[in-house]
Amino acid sequence: LIAAYKAGNLDTIGGVDPENAQMLAESGGHVLSAPLPRVFGLFFNQSQAKVFADASVRKAVSLAINKDTIVENVLKSYGETVAGPIPGSSALSNGTTTVAGTANAEQAKTVLEKAGWKLGDDGVYFKKLDKKDKGSTRLSFEIATNDTPELTEATNLMVSDLRAAGIEA
Repeated sequence: LIAAYKAGNLDTIGGVDPENAQMLAESGGHVLSAPLPRVFGLFFNQSQAKVFADASVRKAVSLAINKDTIVENVLKSYGETVAGPIPGSSALSNGTTTVAGTANAEQAKTVLEKAGWKLGDDGVYFKKLDKKDKGSTRLSFEIATNDTPELTEATNLMVSDLRAAGIEA
């Protein structure tokens, strides 16, 4: 599609990924974008990782991930960070859904430590979650996603941010 457009065989094209849209814009193409109801999110499955039952863990994960970097590097700025299901740019938004997307590993660590999590020698937090635990639980979980370049790159960025906050993913 891109090759046909560059060769002059097409006047317009649609559905271009962010990387190609950026390349087309840089080469003089006129790129129009429209917000679409597509959400990329990290969803917490408490039945698979009991660490998510702890609200401090959910908050620390949110604080640790640099959402702005994902939008800038993965989506080439064709997106926005949100705190709810309606983007701030939508006419339906009340203006409260857009959030600052910068990471704050130190603030995430503070949240965890106030909730009783201890930093292990390996740099990952641990805690005895309940009296039934025979030992301590590592602050560790798996991220499952489709194997597309954008999702793989976003996942790698999240894993790096989480590791900086003492969370293993």
